[in-house]
Parts: sequence; C-alpha cells; structure tokens
Amino acid sequence: AQWCVELFFENILRKIYEPKRGDIMFTIIQEIQLERVGGKAFHLSEMVRAGMRVPLTLVISVEEVREIIEKQSVPQETLDRIYTELSFQDDLGVAVRSSGVGEDGASLSWAGQFTSVLSVARENIASTIISCANAEVSESVLAYARHHDVAVPPLALLVQEMVDAQFAGVLFTFDPITGEDHMLIELVDGLGEALVSGEKAGERILVDPITRTILSREGESFSLPEHLVDELVDLGLKGKALFSGDQDMEFAYEAGLGRLYALQSRDITTVQPKKIDADAARCRVIEDTKEGIESELRRLREMGMKVTSNVLSDQNIAEILTLSPTPMTLGLFNYVFAHGDGAIRTARNEMGYEIGAELDGGFFTFVGGHPRCSIVHDACTYRIRGIPLEDYAVVVEEYLNAMIADPKLANYPEVVLYDQNPSLERLIALFGKEKGRRYRDAYDVFHENLRHVMEVTDKDCRGRFIPSWRETIGHEENMDVTTVDEYVAQYCRLAEILRTQACPMFVKAARLGFFAFTMLRNMLIELFGEDGEQYVNVLTSGTDMTLNPNLQFSLDLAKLRDGEISLDDVLKQFGHLSVHQLEVGTPRYQENPEMIRMLADRIIGNPMDDYHATVEGYRELRADLLQRVGDQAPELEYAINVARLYLPLREVVKFEYLRAYDLMRQNAIAIEQKLRWEEGIVFYLYPHEMFGLDTQHEMLHTVARERRDELDSCRALFVPPVIFSANLDTIGVLPESDGQRVFRGLGVTNVYVTGEVVVMHSLDDAEALASLRPGCILVTKTTDPAWGPVLSIIGKGGGLITEVGGVLAHGAIYAREVGLAAVLNIPGITDMLKTGMRVFVNGSNGTIEVLS
Repeated sequence: AQWCVELFFENILRKIYEPKRGDIMFTIIQEIQLERVGGKAFHLSEMVRAGMRVPLTLVISVEEVREIIEKQSVPQETLDRIYTELSFQDDLGVAVRSSGVGEDGASLSWAGQFTSVLSVARENIASTIISCANAEVSESVLAYARHHDVAVPPLALLVQEMVDAQFAGVLFTFDPITGEDHMLIELVDGLGEALVSGEKAGERILVDPITRTILSREGESFSLPEHLVDELVDLGLKGKALFSGDQDMEFAYEAGLGRLYALQSRDITTVQPKKIDADAARCRVIEDTKEGIESELRRLREMGMKVTSNVLSDQNIAEILTLSPTPMTLGLFNYVFAHGDGAIRTARNEMGYEIGAELDGGFFTFVGGHPRCSIVHDACTYRIRGIPLEDYAVVVEEYLNAMIADPKLANYPEVVLYDQNPSLERLIALFGKEKGRRYRDAYDVFHENLRHVMEVTDKDCRGRFIPSWRETIGHEENMDVTTVDEYVAQYCRLAEILRTQACPMFVKAARLGFFAFTMLRNMLIELFGEDGEQYVNVLTSGTDMTLNPNLQFSLDLAKLRDGEISLDDVLKQFGHLSVHQLEVGTPRYQENPEMIRMLADRIIGNPMDDYHATVEGYRELRADLLQRVGDQAPELEYAINVARLYLPLREVVKFEYLRAYDLMRQNAIAIEQKLRWEEGIVFYLYPHEMFGLDTQHEMLHTVARERRDELDSCRALFVPPVIFSANLDTIGVLPESDGQRVFRGLGVTNVYVTGEVVVMHSLDDAEALASLRPGCILVTKTTDPAWGPVLSIIGKGGGLITEVGGVLAHGAIYAREVGLAAVLNIPGITDMLKTGMRVFVNGSNGTIEVLS
C-alpha cells in the first residue's frame, strides 16, 4: 500500500514541535503529486503550508484505492496507521471523503458524484472506506461519465478527524447569486452536512470583505461569536490568494475551544453570473406585459369586441414548448398556428367556427421569458359561425370572471369551462329570446357539420394527408442544399408547408379530440354522476396501437434492449423526435443516439404487458356501462368510439409534422455554422427574421445576442401560471410556502400508489435517470411524448407528478395507457419534493401526501 507520507506528521516532527491535539496539521516533507492524492488533498496540503488550521488528515492514494476496489478489503497496515494517527475522541469519529484527480476541473465538476461519510466510528472505518472507494465504479458515476463523454477521474480518499462543531458551513469568496465581490457565508449549528443536504435552511450572511460590514442576514438567526465573521473573511481572503481564484470553502467552528477549521477548498471555475437588477427586470416585464395587453384590448374593442380585461395562462403552452422556450420556438408556433391565417384560423373555419381578424395579433406571448396564452384570444377560437364578435364578447367575459373566481379553470379551459353546446335557456339569459333562439339554431348547425367532419377527417388524414406529407418531406430531405441562401429558402418552404398542410390537419384532429373528450366526459357525468368523471379516464385508455406512436416507441426500445432490432432501426423511425419536441433548439435523438441506447437499457419488462392490462380494463368497463344505460347505449358507444379515435390521432399527426421541425433545426444549425456564429445563438431569432437572414445576417446577429441577454435577465423571475391583467404585480413575487405535507393538483388517472420520489429536471439528468426504478414516483416540470420510455421504466405501480399539464397532457394520456398514478399541474413541486421522499399519489382526487 502506497501512502503519501508527505501529508503526515513524522513522529520526530511531532516530538520537536509538540503540537496540541486539535492544532495538528499536515507537514509537507516533499512535493505533493496531485495525480496520486487528488484535488481535495492537494488543496488541503497547500492550506497547511500557508498556515491555515486543518484537521489532521491521512490520505489513501489512488493506487491503494484501486487495490481496495480489486480486493474489497482495506490493508491492515492502512487501518493500523488510521488507528494510531487519528483520534476518535468523544465518539466524534472521523470523516471519509473523496479526493478525485481533477474532480473539480475547469471543464466539468464532479462535485457530489463521489461519496463522503461523516462521523464514522472506529469499528466501521474499514467498511466505510470500501464503500467510498467503490464509488469510483458505481453505476451513477459511470453514467455521469458516459453522459458527458469523459473518463472517470482516479480517486483517492481522505480520512479526516471530525471537529466537534458548534457551527459549520460553506464560504463563497464571491456572491454566487449576483456575481458581486461580496463573500457569502452559509452556516448551521452542528455539522455542515445538514446544510448541504437541505435538512436545515441555516443562516445566510452577506459580507463586504473590504469593510468587513455585514450587508444582510437571512434565514435562521444564530448568536455568533463577534470574531467569527472576521475570521471567516480572513480565511476566504487567504484561500483566494493562495489558489489565485475564487474558492468554495467548507469550514467548522469548534465548540468550547472556539477555533475555526478549514475542511476543504475547491476552485469555483464556473463563469460568474452576470449581475442582474431583479427589481428593474421585474418592473420592465410588468410594464411590457401591461402595454401588450392594453394595446391588444384596444384593437379588439375597435373591432367591436368590448372586453375589459384579460387572463394570461400557461394552459398547455408551457407543456408543449417547455417552460422557457427559445424565441424561434415560440415565434414558429405563433406563425404556424396562431398568427393571422395560420393553421388555427384555416382549419377551424372549415369546421364551422368563425375566426377573423381578432387573431391577427397572435395569442401566444413571452412574459419574462415564459410562454403564456391569452385567454381572450383562445376563447375567440371557439366562436361558431353565426354569432357576431360583439355578442361573443359577453361569453368571453363570463369565462374571464369564472377564472377570477377559480384560477384552475385557466388550465385546459376547453375541457372544463368553454361551452360548445349551451342550452337554449342559457343563451336566452345571455342574449334575449330572439338572439338566444337564433344562436341555438346556429349551434345545431355547427354540431351537425362537426359530426360530418368527424366522419371524414380520420380517413382524409390517414388516406391522403400522411402519404402526401411523407412524399413532400422526403423531397425536401433529398434536396442538395449548400449555401446560406438555399438553407434560408428551404427554411421558408418548411414553415409554409407546416402552416398550410400539416398543422391544419393537426388542428382538426386536436379540436375533434378535445371536443370528443369533453362530449364523453359530460355524457358520463350526466349518466353516472360523480363516478362519470373517473370513467372517462379508463374509457380513453388502451387505444388502437396503430394510433399510438409514443407507445410504439417504448415497445421498439424494449426490442432494442433485447437485441431484436438495431439502433439504426429505432433511429430511422424515431430519430426526428427529441426530449422537448417543439423546442427547435433541442437536439433530436439522431444527434444523440446514445440517449436512445441508455433509455432502452433502462426499460424493465415489456411495456406491452401493461398495455394489454389497460385494454382489458377498458373493455370490462365499456361492456358494463353500455349494459347499464339501456336505450342510451348507442349514443354512449358513439361518444366512446369518437373519443378513442381522435384523442390519439392528434399524436399521429404531430409525429409526422415533427419531421419538418427536425429539418428546420438542421437548416438553422447549418446557417449558424456557415455564418460562424456562436453555437445556439440562431435560435434567438424569430421566424420572420430567419426569412430575411440571407441579406441582413450581421444586424440580426447583434439582435440575437441582445435578445438572449435580455431574456436571460428576465427568466429568473417567478411568473405565475395564471396572470390577471388587473393584478400584474404578482409577476416576480414568489408564492409563500406554508410547509404543508399535502399538495393538490389535477388528478388525471384513477390510480393511487405509494412510492419513492425521483426528481428529474430533464432527460440530461443522468443521476436521476439512473435512480429510476419500477414503482417509483417521477417528479418533473413537464413531460412530452419523448418521455414515454422513461415512464416505461417506472411502469404500472409507479407515479407521475408534474408542474404543468392537464387531463389531455401527453403525460396524462400515457399514464392512462399504462396505469400510472398521475397528478399534474402543481407549480413549484420539483422544488417542494426531494428525491428519496416517500409520498402517496392519488390520481383520482389529485392529491399528493408526503409520508416521510
């Protein structure tokens, strides 16, 4: 076993200097070899040289760690040295810490990837060292390395005397929040591990290192020794000077003796964040939002639609486009679907709606970098032919008032609020007898036409549109495009065929899906009361496999795992998809094929088994309900069949039109590379700017960079999911946490389950992905169809919790397909729940209860 003896006191030096226990530090005999002891040990040795107080620490070298891993035992000589040199006094034990070679390097931080254990008792030291050594070859560390395409750094270990800490914490030599040259001290009483793990909030102290003035104190308040803050400032200044850069330093203040110890120090190599004036950003966002709302309401009033307020909702826009989409993504969505004669106006007018210039302003916008949907404009897309805009304003005002009374109605209002089949009595109450009867006749005509549209759209979609669309996309894929002008021209063509061909078909399928779902839901409630709300989830699950490309994706991944098909087979079929499919800035799977391989390896069992169980449950309930309703069975059967046809059909069309998104992304990247722009900046342009990029690229490059900086300065603001125009001051104000153990959201399945939470912010989170197990509870911001394989890992018996989404969200549909307990639309839940918590998820009533 090879020890770095330069990090130990030699017995003769102990006798010469006779240090007191607690003041013992390393003595440097010869030059330290970083590649043998790791960064943490190297820094500690340099701190000892500089005269800083460090607990006595022994180092197990890289070579010996590898021997321990190989033999799964600790050499007796090593244990004897630990027992002899280190004190386990007062049952404090020792700490065993990792010290990776380059683990805190400039390119990639390995912080938190390896294992450290505090307060290790004498009898447990051997097993703890083995456990910490094995972290070098653990599944999570290897997955982290694979994901970042790097090698796992060689690992050394430190065995360090524990400090009987009165206070402990972390010192940053600059403010990591604002980037200013202030020191940030975060501390708790007792061991600092409680602070790092989040068990304690502790106290945060901001200090000016020049004047030694305390600028602010937040959180739990401690009565600190007068000299402690000064000593911490001195420690930070010494560390910054010693290592020629800002440091993140762990410390402990000893109880009784009142001595400050440095436990470790590491370079802060990340780029310091640009200082952002949060108050100014908030005021700017509020003013811009106010101006946009008022300007658009004035335009609508000039058209005769006299509404006095508006509501901006994340509705399903945040789910579709992510919580902070790039400008190109939001702009493309507006151009293709919402603005002027986009797909929404074109397709819905063919279905019997009457949409005109009220959509000329579009109805999706940024609020502080977060996408929001205008409810006034959204509601207008449900105005049928025969009802003038000035009268429909009365209906819209009703919707707005209902949302003021219950903001949850702003989530998927087309299902829970918009009335597409109002009674004659209601129409008379709103408009009087003459208009009420006339408008009821208009609704009768509308529904008759809609039934005709339902009868022909499915055949038109699968028989005409899909073959024609694939031929068009195939032609574009095979074109020889090489210059910036040619790429811009193709980008324009793709945007146009999306707007005029693919997306109108999607709008029809989606509108029919929403309408059919609502019709079935209302019919079930009318027939079966409260139970009907639960029946709808079962009756719309287990749909035709040919209409379910998302589940087919999971099935193919399982086949890839079992060697039945190749990676190329999967990429050929699904390579144009991505994690966030409508975010043009997100790489497609074909750009990262290893992600496909990793998803396949994580799937346990056969997703088809859960699917068959779901189908059987649907069939049993369908037969029972049709028998119970007697003469109304044909009408109920029709409603079930239509809902089961059109809910998944929209996913089929989306699967197809994403092929154009993939090509447009490739176009944008090619343009960016040919113009020698920095990576990703092109996605900060709007589509109409891309159309003119061939002649104005220098000016637009500047525009893109300025827009990126502006959005980055705003996205840190909290933007409520629902914003009322009369109360814009809620923008930027964080909601208070009441510490409740019960959270309420939107239940989208009839399943309840108890399981362990895994918080996963994105599919790039390799550690969280490695933690997923059958039966666990996935907690994330939102999901889209690409998350199907991840949900397959959880399987039946697991659960899904998201911050955004509704009954028709992709996650909700998939959860019903495979029988997951799912509760969606709980803002901030990824911060309120932590990985490892045990929770009860009730998908029936929409509640989450924290059990431990």
